[in-house]
Amino acid sequence: MESLRWRRLEPPGTPGTPGTPGTERLRPAVRRAGQTRRPAQTRLAVAAGVAAVAVVTGILVTAGQRWGSSNPGPGAGANSLAALAPDVAGRPWLARRGDDRWVWGRAGVRGRNLLPEDESGFAISGRWLASGVQATGTTHLRVRDLDTGTVVVERELDFRAAAATFAGDRLLLTGYRGGNAGQDGGIVAIAVPGGDVRTLVEPEPFPARLGVRPSKGDFHLSGSGALAAVNTCGSLGCDNVVIDVAALTARIPRNGAPGFLRAITDDVLVLTDADGEWIKGIDVRTGREAFSVPDTDLMEAASMADGRVVANLGHGARGWQVAALDGRGRVTSITQPATGRRPSVWPAVSSPTIAVLGEEPFDAALATGDLAATLIRGTDLATLGTVVVQPGE
Repeated sequence: MESLRWRRLEPPGTPGTPGTPGTERLRPAVRRAGQTRRPAQTRLAVAAGVAAVAVVTGILVTAGQRWGSSNPGPGAGANSLAALAPDVAGRPWLARRGDDRWVWGRAGVRGRNLLPEDESGFAISGRWLASGVQATGTTHLRVRDLDTGTVVVERELDFRAAAATFAGDRLLLTGYRGGNAGQDGGIVAIAVPGGDVRTLVEPEPFPARLGVRPSKGDFHLSGSGALAAVNTCGSLGCDNVVIDVAALTARIPRNGAPGFLRAITDDVLVLTDADGEWIKGIDVRTGREAFSVPDTDLMEAASMADGRVVANLGHGARGWQVAALDGRGRVTSITQPATGRRPSVWPAVSSPTIAVLGEEPFDAALATGDLAATLIRGTDLATLGTVVVQPGE
């Protein structure tokens, strides 16, 4: 089963012990949903009258190839990816392969780039790539220019990095101090390419309200890029930290409560439980509940600029679907609930205006041949066209 609760960058260990990724059981992949004539209920296939678009994340970079260099993929012309979704075309993505090597590429561009074998990937943006060499209680951080491969920031961190994201010209980082997730490493913001470090949340022991074995979740950005959020979850509950990207201030609007962070908008934190019993929206300023959707699970959310998130929604025995969720908890179907093989949102290459849907999770697609995917416009959830991802090595 896939593990999508969080990605802790720790050495493999015994399940349930520090150093082991948190896990959640997911239902089996479900089949493609049927097509209707409504634009908000599309299918992952070639829509009538819309030409296929080739989005190629490419092949493994060969020896001697310049860092980040690549050949343009097919699909030029009016129906090219650049014409249909210019903010998706060339969008950098970063993923962890099945062999634990980190790889990055660009949507719509041939060529794939491997990080050095001893480095873990942390975050990627339109210009920068953050990675590092992990030790027991420290991380040797490197930030590279994507175009040249030049290291522009290099720092020895006094904590072990667990999650990161680029927010404007800053790299936000959190992790663990003391080895084996002994205590919270806090949150820092590192200027790129300047390298100045600013502490947003001081390191401290994990609070007792979280329970045992607290673990860091992934960072999430709102569709506008104005807010970032990360949670820390233990056996009893979770703390959610919200960061104002412009002011570089942090606050905890909700602490010690159940629910794993799946997305943030400019208005709400989107949380879900581990058993598919609810999705909740929590006001980012007050911590009060803004909405609740019962008997529903949520995975793989892409935040849109209009405040909605496009995500995989689970409905128990009825299966999974792709749908949009707004700030009031209203669900708009994109595919219908189904069991068996199911479509999946690809946040790695989705933009604030376009959601990209594939026929299996993005990480799984890295080891597969040509796969059709679909561009969904965030404003009206209309299908723009199909894409072909060619991540086979």
